[in-house]
Amino acid sequence: MIGECKLYRNKDNDLLHIDCCERWIISLQPDFLAQKSALVEIIENADHVCIFFPKFYCELNFIERYWKAAKRYT
Repeated sequence: MIGECKLYRNKDNDLLHIDCCERWIISLQPDFLAQKSALVEIIENADHVCIFFPKFYCELNFIERYWKAAKRYT
């Protein structure tokens, strides 16, 4: 069995390909799906909330609003 196939690299979400490569099989396991990333676990263990914004959506990012206000002020 191969480690990673073309379907996995292309993010083909066809459920008929459940045994095409090792990465695909592992990614479908329930314990693997429920695992949080190390960054999220560290932040949540410190009693904080971890929020990830969508990529390339600057309207939700605080720093973009801050820079907009700073530019307007100057």
